[in-house]
Amino acid sequence: MNNRGYISVKKPASARLVEKKSVFIAHVAPVKTDEEAKDFINKIRTQYSDATHNVYAYILREQNISRFSEDGEPRGTAGLPIMEMLCAMKITDISSVVTRYFGGTLLGAGGLARAYTAVVKKALLKAEVTEWSLFYVFSVKTDYGGFERLSRPFEGLGVRVTDTLYSQHVFAECAVKAEVFDKTKAKILELTGGRAEIILTGEKFLPE
Repeated sequence: MNNRGYISVKKPASARLVEKKSVFIAHVAPVKTDEEAKDFINKIRTQYSDATHNVYAYILREQNISRFSEDGEPRGTAGLPIMEMLCAMKITDISSVVTRYFGGTLLGAGGLARAYTAVVKKALLKAEVTEWSLFYVFSVKTDYGGFERLSRPFEGLGVRVTDTLYSQHVFAECAVKAEVFDKTKAKILELTGGRAEIILTGEKFLPE
């Protein structure tokens, strides 16, 4: 896996813009694969099947894919400017769809490009553009006292506890940035007197 971080959105979001009675509705979402990007586009197209246009643009780190569609708008006025804007912002692993309901007044090439990019920018603000970093996912098994002693160090090291099971022992599912995993592991063993069991279970990119 490529260990370099990247910029994307934290969550799906939408925004609306009205320009000379034309209604523009943007939807954006974080995606990882070509299939996920297309599924998102098809979902929005189905939802707004009565719209005049459903323009899209998406960019993926996977195989360095980037695709867009003007969906009937004049060439270079819709999908392309959205794509160029996302590239300029260095955003990747994102799928975006803008639905347009024509209001009866022509906006011109410049007006269309501005409207399409403006509504996507509004959606991006809601979706929270942020850095995504590589995290190591690991499990910790320890006694209750040991787990209590880990709370503050976990916070200081940026450890994310995603699930906890309390039984005879405490089992915690955790994630931490790859570059501090070794330090985190050493700290856990130090604070539990070497009694904690730590198992690295995987790795994934997560938003900051």
